[in-house]
Amino acid sequence: MHLIQQKHHTPELGTKRKQNCSKY
Repeated sequence: MHLIQQKHHTPELGTKRKQNCSKY
């Protein structure tokens, strides 16, 4: 599911997206 979120997130949140991946 994080894959869909990663697409939804903007490139600016790329760093945060990585952290979210670990959380999820």
